[in-house]
Amino acid sequence: MQRSLQPGRNQDIDKPKSKKAMKALKYLAILAVVLVTSCQSVGSFIQDPRISFDSVEIAGISLTGIDLLAYVEVENPNSFSIPMPKVDWELFINNVSFINGVMENDQTIMSRAKTRLSIPISFRYDSLFRTFTSLVGRREAAYKIDLGLRFPVLLLEQKLFTSSYSGILPLTPW
Repeated sequence: MQRSLQPGRNQDIDKPKSKKAMKALKYLAILAVVLVTSCQSVGSFIQDPRISFDSVEIAGISLTGIDLLAYVEVENPNSFSIPMPKVDWELFINNVSFINGVMENDQTIMSRAKTRLSIPISFRYDSLFRTFTSLVGRREAAYKIDLGLRFPVLLLEQKLFTSSYSGILPLTPW
């Protein structure tokens, strides 16, 4: 029995190439599954830090203004250190936005540790009274501090962690 061969085509060489191609496709499929599974597990590898407002204290009262310190606890549940977050803050007086700011710090939070951030907030009475004439004659005002924290870490940098704290401010130093 004679094989029929088409000119320029060798059937014996084509078969091993198709087997090699199928084998390569199987390896690529397995590799794709491993990569997809790995990417999903990287997201669970980095745990979200835990943020809680600890307290706000009056750091100083003078005839010209008030200095506050807002304390925030940041817990890193991961097995590696993470950089301190960038903190955007905003102070509201009687539910009206008064001042805001940004705090950046180049320190790190150690693995499986808690760190207490202190955020300084200062304002002058004259700017307070110019902004909120309804406060003239009052001895105190309600305040609220809103925080937004962003961590410069892959997979966390797109998340905004928020926290709020409210209380009463004295408006006269005596």
